[in-house]
Amino acid sequence: MFDRNNNFMMTRFAPLALFFVLLFGCSISFAQKNIDEAKAAITAARAEYLKAYNADDPIKTAFYYGNTALLMPPNQQKITGRAAIKEYYKANAQIYSDYFSSTTKIVIEEKTAIETGSYTVTVQLPGATESFIDRGKYLCIWQKGDDDKWRIGYDIYNTDLAPAK
Repeated sequence: MFDRNNNFMMTRFAPLALFFVLLFGCSISFAQKNIDEAKAAITAARAEYLKAYNADDPIKTAFYYGNTALLMPPNQQKITGRAAIKEYYKANAQIYSDYFSSTTKIVIEEKTAIETGSYTVTVQLPGATESFIDRGKYLCIWQKGDDDKWRIGYDIYNTDLAPAK
């Protein structure tokens, strides 16, 4: 049996319900588009960073870090700021080469992204006769600046190799 009050409720609230479905559906779609664009931008920035690193270009490598970025390499003091990070890469250009990284996951939350992954790099220590391949993992926190560029704000990496005996 059809109730006249139910028909009234349906005609009054159906458009409102449809409005909210469309509003939230579009919001979710818009949010996913922003996340996909951010992931693509970070992936592209990572590729350019690797290119600069492997070209022994410390200025361009450091460009991918924010002005107040924090780099935390293994077995060393933390390095704070783009200028200091540039000097770090400049000082270590002859030690590290053939750097490759593979992103495992990127999680985006508004203007912050967390990237995890693994890396390999050839290491030629001063005074050593042979180089070796280091393998490890990294975690980078990217921040989107006022210029809409994604830059590394925090960077930590460490080796999977056992300590030398």
